[in-house]
Amino acid sequence: MFTLKTDNDRLLLASADLRAEIYLYGGLLNRYEIRRPDGTWFNIVKAYDAPQHARESLTEWFRSGKLSPYACRLRHGKYSFDGKAYQCGKFKLAEHAAHGLMYDREFALVNSHADSQSAEVEIRADYAQDDSGYPFPFSLTVRYRLSADGLSIRSTVRNQGATAMPLADGWHPYFTLGGKTDDWSLEIDSSKRLGFDADLVPDGSMIDDTRFQTALSETARECGVVLFGGTVPLKSPDAGKVMNTMLVYDRDGNRVWLYHKMHLFGFSGLGERYAEADTILAGSDVPKLSVDDVPLAAGVCYDLRFPEFFRAQQPFDVLLLPAAFTYTTGKAHWELLLRARAVENQCYVIASAQGGKHESGRRTFGHSMIIDPWGEILDVLPEGEGIVIADLDAARLQSVRTRLPALQHRLLK
Repeated sequence: MFTLKTDNDRLLLASADLRAEIYLYGGLLNRYEIRRPDGTWFNIVKAYDAPQHARESLTEWFRSGKLSPYACRLRHGKYSFDGKAYQCGKFKLAEHAAHGLMYDREFALVNSHADSQSAEVEIRADYAQDDSGYPFPFSLTVRYRLSADGLSIRSTVRNQGATAMPLADGWHPYFTLGGKTDDWSLEIDSSKRLGFDADLVPDGSMIDDTRFQTALSETARECGVVLFGGTVPLKSPDAGKVMNTMLVYDRDGNRVWLYHKMHLFGFSGLGERYAEADTILAGSDVPKLSVDDVPLAAGVCYDLRFPEFFRAQQPFDVLLLPAAFTYTTGKAHWELLLRARAVENQCYVIASAQGGKHESGRRTFGHSMIIDPWGEILDVLPEGEGIVIADLDAARLQSVRTRLPALQHRLLK
């Protein structure tokens, strides 16, 4: 059961295992607490002592501050929009305007609800052209929702004026997980990041983020293995899309090969819709690769459904395929398709599969597995982190191909 309590300056959402405290001052999240197995509560957000403490000290570090209509810093408070120059005069750090105009607003509760599934509140503050450097009236509504899946936060900004307005909206969280800050890292799934100058002012540049590629390279070198990693979003010739790419690193950590996914997934039905072509540019080169004199075939996810794609890579002894099949399509077809590719190509298949429920609500099927040339499953991992392992027996491969020489009997090539 979820409960909701309100008073003049704070709101409390709670269940048996989760609690969230929101201050109406600044609309900020002051506490997000999780009950430990021993019954004690742990707050993962660095909290203020009380709303008055927030009023007195928020601008010291802006912890948990709501940032709108701009985040980070504006150089000397100046910006241009729609051919006009403006200069904001509110709070500045190192002579640069910082973190917007709403962090110290008093929000008002406009909606609340609690039942057996969740508790949620909506709070709102209005901006009425208080700063001459931002003459664009708007309303900011923040919804906090606590459910069994955790806490979600949604911001809605509505333009109350007659002209377009510039907008950036964000949050300034201060997580506290115990220990020292340097003991923890926050990972964000991104392919680019903003460039900053020495004053931490965005300089307008977009920098390719290669941390994932670096991690793959270092892992291959440290473990002394040939590593097939991915997929990774890489820059494409189409500015609005990325390439969905498998990368291969040798035992020295050098990238020796890549493959851009060719077949783009599309599915609509059963309450689901996917259209990779909206954001991904299809590759055009069929993979050709060997490692340690072992000929390999490769594909990514949806490629699995196209047998002619792998026929075009013949001859090969091992087929490698990372995937994130949806739960719906995976349950119906994943194992069937993998075993079919193994049997028809008389090869080993190594398929790594993302599995479980994602933050967006999407669910993938998982079931990473290794299959032999006869279609037998040698090892499988249904979901979660782990390893599938099996011996790839060259004698077994040759035996299957000798006893049933189907590849030699092909008429259409």
